[in-house]
Amino acid sequence: MGEFFKGWRRKVGVMTLVLACVLSVGWVRSQTLVETIEFQSDRRTVQSLISGGGSLCWQTFCEGEGPKRTHLWLSVTHAESGFRIYSDPDFWSSYLFGFAYKRLDIWDSQWYRVLMIPYWSIVAPLTLLSAYLLLSKPRIAKPKKEVESTTADRA
Repeated sequence: MGEFFKGWRRKVGVMTLVLACVLSVGWVRSQTLVETIEFQSDRRTVQSLISGGGSLCWQTFCEGEGPKRTHLWLSVTHAESGFRIYSDPDFWSSYLFGFAYKRLDIWDSQWYRVLMIPYWSIVAPLTLLSAYLLLSKPRIAKPKKEVESTTADRA
């Protein structure tokens, strides 16, 4: 078994397979739950990473000038109550195969931006890459040519 993991391809293949499995669990979990991690990146901007509806969303809200608040906020809600607006293709400025983008300018100093990436677009390539790395035959190293010493021949 130790021979199987010699070389960088097999090690990277196992790492990509583990990452694909973790994201698959997130994909299945996002069908029933909406999970949010929110943090304030600077004085005006709140960043959110949302998992729900089979997608990952990165959301940015610039709230204009205000007092500096630093926080990290985590929440879990049921999908039917928390992710309805994102499942409507008419909400998005651009929408194609589950990829979506929206930017709203609320006032001069306030704006809202959200980018949605479906889980399948991350899990499928990682799975294919790991299958290739794990199942491909390792290359056989070519033996190095022995170079005869010219000084030994002269002596």
